[in-house]
Amino acid sequence: MGYKLDDKSTVLYLFKGMELFPNLSYVNNVIEAAEKVLKKREDHLTRDILYICKAYVCLLEDYDLSKARMYAENIWNRLKKLDKFYLSELHLLNGILFYFELDTSIAMTNKALKELEKYYCFKEADELQMSFLSNLSCILIAHKEYESALNYVDQLISHTRSEYKVLTLGAALVRKGICLEALDDKTASQSNYELAIKLFRIMERDDLVKLTLESPKLVYNLYGHVEVQETSA
Repeated sequence: MGYKLDDKSTVLYLFKGMELFPNLSYVNNVIEAAEKVLKKREDHLTRDILYICKAYVCLLEDYDLSKARMYAENIWNRLKKLDKFYLSELHLLNGILFYFELDTSIAMTNKALKELEKYYCFKEADELQMSFLSNLSCILIAHKEYESALNYVDQLISHTRSEYKVLTLGAALVRKGICLEALDDKTASQSNYELAIKLFRIMERDDLVKLTLESPKLVYNLYGHVEVQETSA
């Protein structure tokens, strides 16, 4: 008989396994699992995961960044009191990067990436590094900070190539195409788009091919539908 996760561990497992661009059905499953745990007992990590998932619903379904930030604020109010962040807290921080002012999001990502280097033996840490790079690059693009975004996109491309993360690499190439197009390098931009499309076709992801051709900003981008505005945190 195999090992079975308890309810709380299942919530954390589902949360950590969430894609860079989760679909609503998956997010709602995590919400349901978290609420099941919280009906039995209060648990701050499960509560934070619930808040993040509800914030994701605001971004994915309502395109409401202000409402999403209200959920994120509850998480940050707890995290900012901690002396040290471990992997679980870094997962939470990555999930609420959109809450902070842009300079703060950049600083926190840089600090998290450095902290994650200490966990170099853990595959989970490698994947979390890629998720931080992906999230921040999307936020920078939303702020039209294309040169800064390119820096993190190139780091993401380097990571994904070494880890053979084909879909994440394709999404990173689309993001690079967006930045280069905005910086008026149309030829290089088109080259990145075309390479991403080839990767998506290899993986039989016609939906991502269609998005790349029609709405590249929406490819694996949690913030693709929202207008990012500065806020104080």
